[in-house]
Amino acid sequence: MPLVRQLQLALLRRLSEFERELSRPGSPIRLTKRYLDAQGVRRGESLWIGAGLTLKNHGRLSLADRCGIGVNARILNHGSIEIGEDFIAAPELVLSTGTHDLATMRFRDNTIKIGNRVWCGVRVTIIGDTEIGDNSVVAAGAVVKGVFPSGSVIGGVPARVIKAVPPERDAWRLRFR
Repeated sequence: MPLVRQLQLALLRRLSEFERELSRPGSPIRLTKRYLDAQGVRRGESLWIGAGLTLKNHGRLSLADRCGIGVNARILNHGSIEIGEDFIAAPELVLSTGTHDLATMRFRDNTIKIGNRVWCGVRVTIIGDTEIGDNSVVAAGAVVKGVFPSGSVIGGVPARVIKAVPPERDAWRLRFR
């Protein structure tokens, strides 16, 4: 990458960070959207990202409409990450697709796919080879790897399905939109 392009990207990253320091959920984040675009992130129009974002993107990150990501999130994607509509993450979310083969120690790219209307608590870590179905809740502190069906409450280290999302959560889904 040419030096001028690197400097432009670094300046845009710093300006977007300053913008996010001053913003609140629902605030316009124009510079942050420009930074995401410059990084090759596919995104919906309506989103909010808190301050302290670490983004190591290789052009394979997709954020659908109405995504909200709390402060100090780390998104480290070598493989693809797809996040569905109406996603909410509390502070300190970690999404990491890279791993190493235990036998050879060779680096591997994996994927993360998160469905629509998923809510992640504080300090959730989601690692590669993971798929979370629609209408799910991930408990605070969970370390998530694997395939989880729609309508699950997921928690623990390592994460497992704790129970189904209660039926009264249907009202939450309608209000969240």
